[in-house]
Amino acid sequence: MTTRSWIRRLFANPPRPPRRTPPGFRPHLNVLEDRTVPANFKVTTFADVVAADGLTSLREAIAQAAAVAGDDTIQVPAGEYDLSLGQLSIDDATGAVTIKGVGGVATIDAQGASRVIEIAAGSTPAFRDLTLTGGHGTTGDGAGIYNFGTLALQSSTVRGNTSWVDGAGISNWGTMTLQGSTVSGNVGREGGGIFNAGTMTLQSSTVSDNVGTFGGGIRSAGTLTLRSSTVSGNSGYVGGGIANLGTLTLRSSTVSGNSAYWNGGGIWTKGMATLQGSTVSGNSAVHGGGIFNYGGTVTLQSSTVSGNSAVQGGGIYNLYGTLLLIDSTVSGNSAAFGGGGIYNYLGLGTLLLIDSTVSGNTGGDIFP
Repeated sequence: MTTRSWIRRLFANPPRPPRRTPPGFRPHLNVLEDRTVPANFKVTTFADVVAADGLTSLREAIAQAAAVAGDDTIQVPAGEYDLSLGQLSIDDATGAVTIKGVGGVATIDAQGASRVIEIAAGSTPAFRDLTLTGGHGTTGDGAGIYNFGTLALQSSTVRGNTSWVDGAGISNWGTMTLQGSTVSGNVGREGGGIFNAGTMTLQSSTVSDNVGTFGGGIRSAGTLTLRSSTVSGNSGYVGGGIANLGTLTLRSSTVSGNSAYWNGGGIWTKGMATLQGSTVSGNSAVHGGGIFNYGGTVTLQSSTVSGNSAVQGGGIYNLYGTLLLIDSTVSGNSAAFGGGGIYNYLGLGTLLLIDSTVSGNTGGDIFP
C-alpha cells in the first residue's frame, strides 16, 4: 500500500448505518386553525349615495362587507348620516359584521321617510356607539330596527322612531342583546319602544319615555330577560312599562314611573313573570298600578312593590292567576276602591306569601 492510499483511508468518512423508520410511524400533515383576518371598511362620506366617486358611503360599506366572506368591521366616523335612498339592510350569513362609531357617536337618521335598518335571518351583526333615529314604519314593524338575525346593540341608542304598526323602536323576531344601550322616545302601536317575538336580553340598559297601546315600553310574546336594567316613564293603554305574553325575567332591575290608561301601569302579564331582587315603584293604572296578572304566574323573590297607585290593586291586581311572594315586600301603595297592596279578584286567584310583608298600603293591604 502506498503512503497516499494509507492517508486517504485514514481520513475517509466511516460508513453510515441505514436509517430505519420507527415502528408504527406514518407521515401526516398538521391542519392549522383558520387565521382569516377580518376585513375592515371605512366610511368616508356622510352622503347616502351609491356611486363611483372614490368615496365610501355607509350603504356602500355594508354592501362591500357582504361581498367578502368572513367577519367584517365597518368604521363610521362620528356625525350624522341622513338616509335618502330608503332603509339600510344587512344580509350576510358568511360572518359577523360590526358597525361602530369612531371618535364619538355616529347617528343614522331615516328622516321619517323609511325604516332605519333591517337585519335578515342568518346575519350576526353588532352595532356599537350608534344612534338610530327618524325611522317611520307605515306598513311594517320596527321603524328603528327590524331584526330577524342575531343582533348585539352595544352602547347605542334607538330613539325618536314612529310606527303605525308594532315595535316603533325595535321589532325583534330573532335573537337580540342590548348592552349599555337606551331605547327612548319612540311611538308605536304594540311595543312603543320594543316589540319582541324572539329572544331578547337587556343588560345595564334603559327603556324610557316610549308610547304604545299595548306595552308602552316593551311588548313581548317571546323570552325577555332584564338584568340591571330600567323601564321607566313609558305609557300605554295596557302595560305601561311592559306587556308580557311570554316568559319574562327581571334580575336586579327597576320598573318605575310608568302609566297605563287601563290595566298594568308597570307590568301587565298573561305569561310567566319572575322578579328577582327587583323593584316596581311609582307606576299607575286603573287596575294594577304596579303589576296586573291576567291568568298568568307571577313570582317575586327578594323584590319590592311600592309607591304604586290604582283605582283597584294599587300594588298588584291578580285576576285568575297565581301570585307567589318569597321574601318580598308590598308597601306604600294606594287604591281608591280596595286592595291598596294586593287585589285578588273575588278570591279566585292563588295567592301565596312566604316570609313576605304586605303592609302600610292605603285602601287596605289585601282584598278580599
